Amino acid sequence: MPLKKDPPQNIAARAPIRSLAVSAALLAIAALYVAFIVLDAFYAPLYHVSAMLKYMGVLFCFVLACLLRRSAYDEAAWKHLAAALGLTLVADALLLFTPQYLAGLLVFCAAHIVYIRRNNRRAARNAVMAIAAVAAAGCAFLPQAEGALGLPSYYFAAVVYAALILTNTACAFFAKAPQKNRALMLWGMTLFLLCDVCVALYQLLPPGGVTFRVAGVLMWVFYLPAQVLLALSAARLDM
Repeated sequence: MPLKKDPPQNIAARAPIRSLAVSAALLAIAALYVAFIVLDAFYAPLYHVSAMLKYMGVLFCFVLACLLRRSAYDEAAWKHLAAALGLTLVADALLLFTPQYLAGLLVFCAAHIVYIRRNNRRAARNAVMAIAAVAAAGCAFLPQAEGALGLPSYYFAAVVYAALILTNTACAFFAKAPQKNRALMLWGMTLFLLCDVCVALYQLLPPGGVTFRVAGVLMWVFYLPAQVLLALSAARLDM
């Protein structure tokens, strides 16, 4: 359904309020970001407090995108963004507050497919077909492979996820969007990718080492700014 257009006088009246709300959301995200980075770096036992602050930061990114709906450069791009951020909220809730890591990874896979579709519909179709093939193969061979290699099942889903985020980053580079919006998408996906490199290190390294601890902090140093850039990426920036 097309976005309802406001009369010019209503747009002028609402613009300062919307701008103030956007600024407030960005300030809230910045405050939460500093708070949980300090907790992760110096007060590791307060993990549950840090996790709540992190989730609030991602929630504010979703709110930020919603506030920018009427200034979107393209309605379809905004809808894809909102859907992807909504899936991100579900995935982060699963990963931060439950032991359902496999479910969280799969929801993140869905979010990346939505982002890919936003930038390249053909690539999204190919990604869905590839995941369907991998899923079919996984159902057939995962029990044997899991027993033989001794790896948790979500490691195999992580391989699919890695392929998706690499595809997503490449699609952001070639996205059909205004130059500034494409730059926000590309930088957002690049930070997202750096976050996932840290997540991989955190999962693979032996616990307790310096690199392990640094990776645990850096994953969210990269992740929340990535979500902010993506939340801003559908807004009309040449106004």
